[in-house]
Amino acid sequence: MASGDIIKSVDDKPVKNVNELVREILKKKVGQKVKLNIIRDGKGMTLDVTSSTQPDKPEMAKEKESEEKLGARVQELTPQLANKYRISGVKYGVVVTGIEDGGLADEIGMQEGDVILEINRKKIDSMKSFDKAVKDANLDKGILFHIHRKGSSFYLTFKK
Repeated sequence: MASGDIIKSVDDKPVKNVNELVREILKKKVGQKVKLNIIRDGKGMTLDVTSSTQPDKPEMAKEKESEEKLGARVQELTPQLANKYRISGVKYGVVVTGIEDGGLADEIGMQEGDVILEINRKKIDSMKSFDKAVKDANLDKGILFHIHRKGSSFYLTFKK
């Protein structure tokens, strides 16, 4: 595969978009031979490839785990995010960039653009500190979030 290749089918099953491609590839066993019909530089061609496991990305896996537990996507506070969400008065934290319907964050009233300053009184100044705080948090004991929203700070709590 080369950058710019367009995959038209997997084992002669047409794929119209990335989701269909991923679905077809996930049906394959690791080590299985797969025939891809592609278009490269305007010419159709067939490639025989062997499926393999996805390389480990421990940082991404940890991030996803934390985000799944919280039910929200977050990013470290940057000048660009501060500008996008009109955040002022805070210099650190992680910004909520998406909320999962029905997730913990949605349930307690977090909003896109909120800045998480602390979790259980632990300062959140990086994705690493966010991941650690979420990993250490116990849903049964409850979680205390210190949030900055539209110029003011307040606490949100979650307890099962």
